[in-house]
Amino acid sequence: MDAFPPWVQVLLAWLALPQHGLGTVFVVSLLSATLLPMASVPVVWGVVEINPALFWPVLLVATAGNTLGGAITYAMGWGAERAYEKVTHHPPRDARALAFEMQLAVHPGWVRRLAPLLAEAFGAQPAFEPANLQRLLTRVQPGRIRVDADELSYPAHVILRYEIERALIAGDAEADDVPALWDAKMQALLGIDTRGDLRDGPLQDVHWAEGAFGYFPCYTLGAMYAAQWFAALRREQPGFDARIGAGDLQPVYGWLHARLWSQGSLWPTDELVRRASGEPLNPAHYRAHLQARYLGD
Repeated sequence: MDAFPPWVQVLLAWLALPQHGLGTVFVVSLLSATLLPMASVPVVWGVVEINPALFWPVLLVATAGNTLGGAITYAMGWGAERAYEKVTHHPPRDARALAFEMQLAVHPGWVRRLAPLLAEAFGAQPAFEPANLQRLLTRVQPGRIRVDADELSYPAHVILRYEIERALIAGDAEADDVPALWDAKMQALLGIDTRGDLRDGPLQDVHWAEGAFGYFPCYTLGAMYAAQWFAALRREQPGFDARIGAGDLQPVYGWLHARLWSQGSLWPTDELVRRASGEPLNPAHYRAHLQARYLGD
């Protein structure tokens, strides 16, 4: 003992089993349930071996120590996660994807540049004529499968799932009610009869099986954000659409880098959107985008 520093000697003396008994069990049980690499079982066994009459008191004290230690560990993890979130904000993931998938990739100017490349790679054919390719990419055809849905009917798939999730969480529906709710909403929102089709119905997504309730709206929120990004681009950069048609993507990459990619970890989403586009999320931009693309207004 004399070879150890004084503070180590005090700690070892305090943890001496015969002298401190239940106090030692509690401390070791608490610490072993936190991030410290300790084990409470040998201590519990040792105290009971020394004094069998303390079996139940030792068991209760060890349980209390483990429980409190587990609660402390949970609080530490929760606090660390909140701290991490404060310094690692990111632009909405689906907004980043849909800015390219639905805004840039289907842009008429970009499609005109894409068409000859497809013809060169696969041979000239009517399908690759620019006007026909544009019609193909913007074809509206409601279907059963969300991931195959066109841009216009996709939000209906999201609304359907969101309404079912809300009913389940609010206790207004049970799991056994989902197939009937699904069939009714598919008919109401998309005009499709899905009765008896569970595979391409409520079981087609992985989200509910994984417990990812509440995620589906993120897809349509991402589409709204993407439409707002491109509305801001057009407002700030005259001739934006002509430059895309000429194959100049610098306006897109430069703006996204300056306003979003380099700022994503600095601001919460609402503040990031306001700083990037000059206003909070505004669904009017998404509606205007859909009207311009599908109604020509």
